[in-house]
Amino acid sequence: MMAGPPDRRDRFRGVLLGTAVGDSVGLPAEGLSPQRAARLMPGRWRQRLFLNSGLISDDTDHTVFVAQSLLAHPSSSSGFQRRLAWCLRLWLLSLPADVGFATLRAIFRLWLGVSPERSGVHSAGNGPAMRTAPIGAFFAERDDMLNSYVEASTRLTHCDPKALTGALVIARLTAWCLRESLVERPDSQLFLELLRGAGEDREWRALVDDTAEAIGTDQSVRAFPAASRATSTTPFRSWCIAGTATSVTSRRPWPPC
Repeated sequence: MMAGPPDRRDRFRGVLLGTAVGDSVGLPAEGLSPQRAARLMPGRWRQRLFLNSGLISDDTDHTVFVAQSLLAHPSSSSGFQRRLAWCLRLWLLSLPADVGFATLRAIFRLWLGVSPERSGVHSAGNGPAMRTAPIGAFFAERDDMLNSYVEASTRLTHCDPKALTGALVIARLTAWCLRESLVERPDSQLFLELLRGAGEDREWRALVDDTAEAIGTDQSVRAFPAASRATSTTPFRSWCIAGTATSVTSRRPWPPC
């Protein structure tokens, strides 16, 4: 008998495992240009950090914390936020090898007694976006809950609206992939509508227009300058995610990322 389609639990588990695999495989290339990474690590993507093994980073750690907090508080974004705050406080005590400066400052504020609602610092970094996929998976059919939980997660460490925009895009993209069971090239216009719905400021609109032009002319995202702000990286990163659902090993997935 043929196996049926994956249920919500399988898909939620897949989000976590996919994050860990992508994190560990890509970690040796973090901070490297595509050209330098190709020279140092030729061939297909595989575990190669140490003796054909890999390590996860704070990306996976925080994703797991979000998943744990969701399961503990599936109907209260404030409870979720408080639980996530304690996860981050205790995580910092383990002396992690890598932690973003904005996240570090926010956790220090939490330890100093600042409430989770006010602990975020003014930064448009990628921290909230990197951990928000489980929220999209968990609330794939509940936009209101998705938005509330993404905001609670984001404002815990980052209060710049740009960080919230980036996190919303990743959560909504995850929800879309699961809801529609996307395994191949998505409709580009629907994808661009998803991006446009995440933010209203002129800079974001301009970035989405750049993404639309890149998609329309089949450009590689490598043609765009590197950046660390969530709104600068999210459109192009999201298009790669949406287009590589069936391959994590190819050096040349669709689209050319």
